[in-house]
Amino acid sequence: IKYPNIAAIEEIYCYNDRIFLVIEHLGVSFAQLEFQKYELKEREIATILTEVLKGVAFISSLRLSCKDLSQESIRLSLDGNIKLSWFSPYLPHSLC
Repeated sequence: IKYPNIAAIEEIYCYNDRIFLVIEHLGVSFAQLEFQKYELKEREIATILTEVLKGVAFISSLRLSCKDLSQESIRLSLDGNIKLSWFSPYLPHSLC
């Protein structure tokens, strides 16, 4: 999957019928951020939602489910890009 709002898969490894992914480094998940200490401005919320919705729209266009999307799978890069890293449950086990 190559899309600006989806974390890039760098490598895929299989070991004992388990799949392990090496994805691009995205420093922080939204679950790690302490939003209670900082009040987001409307523009910041709109920017975050826009980027997340772009990723969700792309995932949906592939006819994949977004039901496992969580704060943990919404990631932030060190240069401020917002990307989704939700996809590991949907990789075919036939890869191993």
